[in-house]
Amino acid sequence: MSTINLSTALHVCEDTDRNFNIRDLLAQAGYNVPGALNIDGIAVLLPNDEEVDGNTPLFGQLDAENIYVRPGSWAANWNGMFRTIELVVNLSDGDAIALELQVIVDPVNDAPAGTDKSFDLLNGNGITLTEADFGFHDDVEHDGFKSVVITSLPVAGSLQLNGQAVAAGAEIDVADIRAGHVVFVPDQNVAGNFALGFKVRDEGGTVGCDASDLSINPNYLTFNVPMAHLGDFVWHDKNANGVQDADEEGIAGVVVQLKDANGLVVASTTTDAAGAYHFDVNPGTYSVALVTPAGYSVSAQNQGGNTATDSDFDTNGNTSLITLAPGATNNTIDAGLFKGAQLGDRVWLDTNKNGVQDAGEAGVAGVKVTLLDANGQAVGSPLTTDANGNYLFTNLKPGTYSVQFDKTTLPAGYLFTSKDAGGDDSNDSDANQTDGSTAQVTLASGESNLSLDAGVVATPATLGDRVWHDSNANGVQDAGELGIGGVTVQLKNSLGAVVGSTVTDASGNYSFSVDPGTYSVAVVAPAGFLATAKNAGGNGALDSDIDASGQSSSVTVGAGQNYRDLDAGLYKTAQLGDRVWFDTNKNGVQDAGEGGVAGVKVTLLDANGNAVGSPLTT
Repeated sequence: MSTINLSTALHVCEDTDRNFNIRDLLAQAGYNVPGALNIDGIAVLLPNDEEVDGNTPLFGQLDAENIYVRPGSWAANWNGMFRTIELVVNLSDGDAIALELQVIVDPVNDAPAGTDKSFDLLNGNGITLTEADFGFHDDVEHDGFKSVVITSLPVAGSLQLNGQAVAAGAEIDVADIRAGHVVFVPDQNVAGNFALGFKVRDEGGTVGCDASDLSINPNYLTFNVPMAHLGDFVWHDKNANGVQDADEEGIAGVVVQLKDANGLVVASTTTDAAGAYHFDVNPGTYSVALVTPAGYSVSAQNQGGNTATDSDFDTNGNTSLITLAPGATNNTIDAGLFKGAQLGDRVWLDTNKNGVQDAGEAGVAGVKVTLLDANGQAVGSPLTTDANGNYLFTNLKPGTYSVQFDKTTLPAGYLFTSKDAGGDDSNDSDANQTDGSTAQVTLASGESNLSLDAGVVATPATLGDRVWHDSNANGVQDAGELGIGGVTVQLKNSLGAVVGSTVTDASGNYSFSVDPGTYSVAVVAPAGFLATAKNAGGNGALDSDIDASGQSSSVTVGAGQNYRDLDAGLYKTAQLGDRVWFDTNKNGVQDAGEGGVAGVKVTLLDANGNAVGSPLTT
């Protein structure tokens, strides 16, 4: 019996388990075994220089023909070399083989790993990704960081390399990352959490069984793009100045709509008890619209120079476009609302001229009333008083106003009555007697001021003329006929009642100042005078207008009329006569002693030879 000495080597990869047939190893050493064999004894010099007989976790005998090598059971990721001290194989013919086996454990490149990371993009700006953001680590071989493979893209936003979009599956060299060429740009119109999937690659390559230079499982960079916020306040702008003043409260229950850049309503809310509203929205471009409550109007836009306290809505209740970056908060979109105010009241006929609207005093229709602003400029179109003398300006913006009553549209002969009489502004006259303007009043939101009135009074009419001595009793004022002074003339109303009295002056003239109406006069003829004939001569300016009793006919005078046509002619009676006598000596002369003749009938004849009155008898 003899012993054959052989040697060979085998290679295995780290972290693997391999089984080997001893026949194959002997053939590798140059010896083929034709018959049966049997492994009979193993001794190993371990990597730590420890000599061990029999099986070890690293190396050992499976059965009569097979051995195992298990580097992973010795130490994770270990590689290197160990050898057998003794490995005896008995052959069927009685010989034995002493095999010296060198086992080489080859290194294998293990996969590196990345790390998850989250970013809060509060302002919507892009973020430049750094090498550290990917969290590369190679805990076995400590190879260097080579590149990143993009496994999936965010559903919103864009990963860019040198300004160009990166597609899924692309590989980015670490040199570009270090140079700041890799940027994530969030979508400016979408909020949320958006994940970028990636794997990291090391510089170790893929030589060796199951070697890998790429991380096994993907990691994720998550970009958190926050919602934007929009809103603020709807308030009662009592003075309609477009600015939130200290005493102006919010309005609850106002519908506020959020519209996208195309003007489509995408959300709606209502103001709370304090007038506040709020929208949480994706970043993007929006406008806000109000559903203006009934009775309200929108204040002037962008007043006061402070966006935090002004009103941002136009007269239709819409804002301009507002662009919100991710995470932005705009709480300056406010709306001032005011209620329309009213101003007005009445033009009336101040019958008793006391400057106060007394019961029964009628309104005056057709008077033009102009509304004036604080600067005295006309606002809108003038109004005209109705059949009851009323006027009313409605839906006025709160502010300072006055009105002007157009005196040219008053009834002919009428003027404004005294101003501010009686101590009660609700029923006095507020019109300036010169131009019909009132003092200014300030209207708050929703206020109704019905106190600007104008009373009108008639300009007095003049009634009268002259009483004259109608010397020739022809009923006509002839040249040279003088007036009669001191004659009493009575003024009577339409019912014939005496309402005034005067006396003629030295020239015979008289005059009454009267309200418009119907009157007559009565002349009390002095003793010895009689009224001349009425309406003689065909000229009303020169005739006598009283009858034999001294009473004129009724005349109607309007406001301001000067009626100077009520004249009265008076004359004194004359005597005509003498004597019928006996002309004894027939000389046609009444001589002394010649007696009268009684019983002679004498008839008075006028210029036309017509009998006047009854005959007399001597």
